[in-house]
Amino acid sequence: MSAHTPGPWMPTLCDDGAWMVNTDGDIIVVGDNLSEADARLIAAAPDLLEALKMMVELYNHANVNAFSNGVTDPTGSIDEGDVIASRIASDARSAIAKAEGRQ
Repeated sequence: MSAHTPGPWMPTLCDDGAWMVNTDGDIIVVGDNLSEADARLIAAAPDLLEALKMMVELYNHANVNAFSNGVTDPTGSIDEGDVIASRIASDARSAIAKAEGRQ
C-alpha cells in the first residue's frame, strides 16, 4: 500500500453544501453524504495515526517487563493498570496496521 497523502488535511464546506477533506491542491474525499463530523474525523486521521504511533513507541520504552506480563512486583501481584495499558497498546497496534493496509 502506498503512503497516504501528506497533511495537513482540512475539512471544507463546498459552495453546494457538501463537505470535502482536502490538502494543498489535493482532494482527499468529497461527498454529498459526508457530514461535517465525518469530514473533521477524516481530516484528523494523519494526526491521529501519528499520535498512536508515538503512544505505542512510548509504551514500548516504558517498563516493558511489567506491561508484557502484567506483573509489577516480586510477589507476582498483577497491576490492573498494566493489564489495561497492554490491551490499549494492542488495540493501537491493530489500528495502525489497519491504517497502513497491513490488516
